[in-house]
Amino acid sequence: MHPLSLFFEATALLLFLFILAWFWARYCNNYSLVDAVWSAGIGLTSILFLLGPGEWNSKKAIIVFLVATWSVRLSWHLGYRIAKNHPQEDRRYQNLRDAWKNKEKLFSFLFFQAQALSVLFLAFPFLFIGMDPKAQWNSWELIDDSNFRRNNRRQTACRLQQK
Repeated sequence: MHPLSLFFEATALLLFLFILAWFWARYCNNYSLVDAVWSAGIGLTSILFLLGPGEWNSKKAIIVFLVATWSVRLSWHLGYRIAKNHPQEDRRYQNLRDAWKNKEKLFSFLFFQAQALSVLFLAFPFLFIGMDPKAQWNSWELIDDSNFRRNNRRQTACRLQQK
């Protein structure tokens, strides 16, 4: 698939996903769920960008695994926290509701769409990684990979200590 068409398809899918999330948040009267959808969206979009263009290789497989691990872990954590605290909404979103007052519906919709675009922006580098035909790792990629894994272990350890 051509990278440009993949980018536009991902954009349309994300905007639609965040419209559905907005309806769900309105139904639940809790905008906090945008956090869980955001983290899942980054993972799914990054994986889509990795799988779309170019040849499949071991480097892509490892990166897909790392991104999926991060995304599932964060989405699960946020989803659990949101469900546990429901109907209490995160303070940030309560403050936004107060600031938006009579235009809450419009501004919350625009906020959710901005979140969709931020997912696209944050996942965008994975499109270039997906287009890379080389299966070999260079030294910068190895350093970045080891930093990613170390930070993921630290975050997991911190979460376990909080329980």
